[in-house]
Amino acid sequence: MKNGIRRLTAVLLTAALCMACICGVFAETAAAQATKYAGMTAEEIVAGMTLQEKAAQMLQPACYYMDDVQMQANCYGSLVSKPDCLTAKEWREYIGWLQEAAMASETGIPFIFGQDNVHGVGYCMGTVIFPHNIGLGAANDEELMYQAGLITGDESKQCHMLWNLAPVVAQSGDPRWGRTYESYGADIDTITRLSTAYTRGLLDSGMIVCAKHFFGDGNTAFGSSGEEISGVPGLLDRGDARISDEQIRALIRESGLAVNCDLKEYGALLPTLALAEKHLMELKTRRGQVGELCALLGIRNRTLAPTEEKYLQNWLEMGFGKDPILLAYDKTVAKKGELAWPYMNRILENWHAKGLHTLPEIEAGDAPPKVGSPSGKRGGQVSAGPTSEDYERMQRLLRKMDGGGDHGT
Repeated sequence: MKNGIRRLTAVLLTAALCMACICGVFAETAAAQATKYAGMTAEEIVAGMTLQEKAAQMLQPACYYMDDVQMQANCYGSLVSKPDCLTAKEWREYIGWLQEAAMASETGIPFIFGQDNVHGVGYCMGTVIFPHNIGLGAANDEELMYQAGLITGDESKQCHMLWNLAPVVAQSGDPRWGRTYESYGADIDTITRLSTAYTRGLLDSGMIVCAKHFFGDGNTAFGSSGEEISGVPGLLDRGDARISDEQIRALIRESGLAVNCDLKEYGALLPTLALAEKHLMELKTRRGQVGELCALLGIRNRTLAPTEEKYLQNWLEMGFGKDPILLAYDKTVAKKGELAWPYMNRILENWHAKGLHTLPEIEAGDAPPKVGSPSGKRGGQVSAGPTSEDYERMQRLLRKMDGGGDHGT
């Protein structure tokens, strides 16, 4: 009996010593890797990686399907979820254990841990758990949402979870939808205000934020699922979001979301593959038009700011072509001496409100009253409308821009 205990003790001690050596090697290697990329840009780091390493950086495996050996072998860019409720200390140890393996890998890049802390850090003991989003939507208090974001962010960081997969910005179009409890409700304005406040709290606490789940997930039509879930016919939860282009634009605009959908995602928005492909082609055409406008406005060798791109997209949606936009630019530069986006936008919005979208329409509909007419008398002076000289100057400006220069940057 005593010999058996001694042998068992020896095995356990040997195993513990081996694990300590392995962890020690990980820690030592990780420490050496910490300065591997010092002074390098992101582009330089990526240029030195293999295709497999780049692919691994784009993946986000679930923690319960992998261990430190796999992390050291592959160095994944991020990890998600662990369905265990741990203490904050245990979370730090767990994530640190995998982080050392990532740093000890050939790639040597730390990963980002993501967790679904939608209404508090639910997988950590002793944290503050807030009501589900449907309850927070009913409370409809932006300041409370901001504080909830701050608290959730602070407690996430104590667990070394730096990426929160929240807020949920879905619009619940039908209360029978299975995830209605995860939404702030059906009102777009309420969803926008509360999710923005929660996001601001998370950001102010130092978190990385990711809104979810995907565009239109709460707008599914009842009876459209067509698949069984646990043997029960699915009527709503995984159905189609049969909404109009106008509703799509409203969801994007009012929720303040930047939605980049691939073909698979558009399958949930559009009922047929042909319509999905048509919509993608329209998006591609629109991007090309934005690029052409950049060239016309002399914007080269730099990326548009989000506000600038929004102006261009809005002008195209209003129905303006290149010539009217160039005329508005010419008027803006003549008045302001530079490309002043808000001033130029007011010109185009004024034409749009009058239903003027082409040069002939603008010339005919935006001309000032003739001299001598009752409405044309204003202190004895009448401002001149676009003349042939204006258009000639516009054409000279266009030719000049085609030859180079970077106006409006």
